Amino acid sequence: MSVKPTKHDGSQPNIAPRPEDFWKDFRFVVTQNDEPLQYRNIPGEPQFCLACLNSLFGVLVGAYVNLDYDARSVPSQKTQVEIFTPDGQHVVASFDLAALR
Repeated sequence: MSVKPTKHDGSQPNIAPRPEDFWKDFRFVVTQNDEPLQYRNIPGEPQFCLACLNSLFGVLVGAYVNLDYDARSVPSQKTQVEIFTPDGQHVVASFDLAALR
């Protein structure tokens, strides 16, 4: 477990436990021409900082998340990736798959 900040009154930050598979609470949407692409799987792996806070087991600092698609069903064209976090944040990245060849 790691910690995440929660709302506080400004005096001291409160913390709440964050599970190692926290990314499962995120929503990932990949679209082409405004149509969502269906993924096969979304595996992830927690990432730890072993040097942080002199912790014996490390501190959870993030995760690598892979969106697994059937490449034959994903055309090489402009693609948009959106990530929605459990706390209401929204991130968007657009790129052209044809340029990544």
